Amino acid sequence: RHKVQDFLEPLIVSWGWEAEEPGLSPFIDHHEQQGTRDLAAFLSVPTAIKFQEENNWPAVRKHCHALALELRQQLIELTGNPALTPSSEDWFVQMFAVQVPTLEPNALQKRLYDDHHIEGVAYIWNQLPLLRVSIAAYNDENDCESLLRALKAILPSNT
Repeated sequence: RHKVQDFLEPLIVSWGWEAEEPGLSPFIDHHEQQGTRDLAAFLSVPTAIKFQEENNWPAVRKHCHALALELRQQLIELTGNPALTPSSEDWFVQMFAVQVPTLEPNALQKRLYDDHHIEGVAYIWNQLPLLRVSIAAYNDENDCESLLRALKAILPSNT
């Protein structure tokens, strides 16, 4: 809000602090540019494209989607909750969310990591407790099984 902008100071004093051509808002001048832009991410794009070409990434993506589809179905059966989206790649490829029977997603996320060494994201969205699952090129059936075993151990037994 405009009336609280004067209370905020940028973490980094950079190009806009004493702008040669000040804009209409000192707040925007002070906060818009923060240091020199790091071009490393842009410069890595050609190598990332080459890597995907050399490793048949469309096939990798299809394999990840197949794993995700299978795991999602198993999680739906485990929880008894309906799918949140259709199975089509138009809706998801490698990442999906499933409704889980817990209202304490932080506790679920912590137990997955602490007890089973599984990194996951659990949260509440639209009053639904969800677990977000990502399948990457390095994941396989054993990883999916590990998540299923962990959730069977953590979630209430009536699921």
